[in-house]
Amino acid sequence: MTEDLRPRLEAALGSAYRIDKELGGGGMSRVFLAEEVELRRKVVVKVLPPEMAAGVTMRALALAEGRLEEALNQARKIRDKLPNCETCEFFQIARIYDAMGHPDSARVYLEAILAERTLGIRGGVDLPLIYRRLGEIYQAAGDRTKAIEYYTRFVDLWAQADAPLQPKVEEARKRIAKLAGERP
Repeated sequence: MTEDLRPRLEAALGSAYRIDKELGGGGMSRVFLAEEVELRRKVVVKVLPPEMAAGVTMRALALAEGRLEEALNQARKIRDKLPNCETCEFFQIARIYDAMGHPDSARVYLEAILAERTLGIRGGVDLPLIYRRLGEIYQAAGDRTKAIEYYTRFVDLWAQADAPLQPKVEEARKRIAKLAGERP
């Protein structure tokens, strides 16, 4: 961790956290291992450079306020600042296209993420959501085979998920059963 960042990070976190070490980083962020002092547990702290944080904030705000074209432009700017990770912003771009009512464009970006074999953190967080959304998109488009494929991947990943997530798994199972029972 550079010495100019450590005092600022420690000041921002206050006495509730103690920074142990930097775990790594890439084009978009740096990640640190810290201890949440009162609870005596290890946590991960992700730090975005100011220019990236501003773009992410502007994208999120534009999306929340329904300024979808602006949100899409911000997502593209963020993506362009990440030369080592072409697909890093694709999930957000897909979400924005969905909000704009363009599921086919969302599908293209979601499938591009799946085509990248190094999903990293994205695989742990977004992968089930990508599968479920692709199932919905293909179901709406009338492609039963692809819909069943993606719903099944979703169910396989979340079959052992926590109880609050199980209604989503059950809904996907129902969709699979309905699609499997429909005539071509």
